[in-house]
Amino acid sequence: MRIKELHSKLHISAAQEDQWGATAKAMRENAQSMDALIKERDANSKTMTAVGDLISYEKLAVAHEEGLKKLIPIFQVLYDSLSDDQKKSADDAFRSHGSHHRHSKG
Repeated sequence: MRIKELHSKLHISAAQEDQWGATAKAMRENAQSMDALIKERDANSKTMTAVGDLISYEKLAVAHEEGLKKLIPIFQVLYDSLSDDQKKSADDAFRSHGSHHRHSKG
């Protein structure tokens, strides 16, 4: 889900903009880290050994985990400031986003 789309779905208020800004920044930084690793993986894919492939995948998994460790506490502050309706929207958005990831693997 795009950051602007999530902002709109959550109906972020002016009072929540600081928490939203920190959340969006963490999301962008995580995306940049993952994009760089994916580009590196794609660039080396034709010559990568099986072991190299596993190492590359490990780097992606570690970056994903580190990104979540940074994002969760920041998002928690935002989530705690949301109204019940906003929380429901957040829950639905993240639930459907996770569902997309589960079903997109084949």
